[in-house]
Amino acid sequence: MEQAEKQHITITSGTSLSDDDIERAVKEAAEYEAQDKKRKEGIEARNEADALAFQTEKALNEVGDKLSDADKATVQADLNSLKSIIDSTDAENMTDLDVDKIKRSKKTNLWKAHRTCLQNYMSRMVLEQMQEPEPEHRTFQMVM
Repeated sequence: MEQAEKQHITITSGTSLSDDDIERAVKEAAEYEAQDKKRKEGIEARNEADALAFQTEKALNEVGDKLSDADKATVQADLNSLKSIIDSTDAENMTDLDVDKIKRSKKTNLWKAHRTCLQNYMSRMVLEQMQEPEPEHRTFQMVM
């Protein structure tokens, strides 16, 4: 078996920076890191909410006819609210308040939509079971 050779790379600067310049650059990088982290969190929250809105709308189109008018209206109202919040934010310049509004709306929308669909599913299951014929009662004898 061959052994891999170790390689060393040394990077040297074409210009020499003073220690103060290096320290200032490190501090600036740390400041921008916090800003970048907040920006990333906002963009991720907005993208997740946008995906949830798309999935909810798709589910509503596929199974909306199986929901009661009241349930369908509730899910649609929550969906419209979520879309409105998404549309009112600028992905590049979101504030902490914008991110919190999106996260709260996303959580509320998801919870209500799932609850509505689960209730609808459970109701259909109960109705189907009530309509099934009673199983035949059989008597078995044990022979010993």
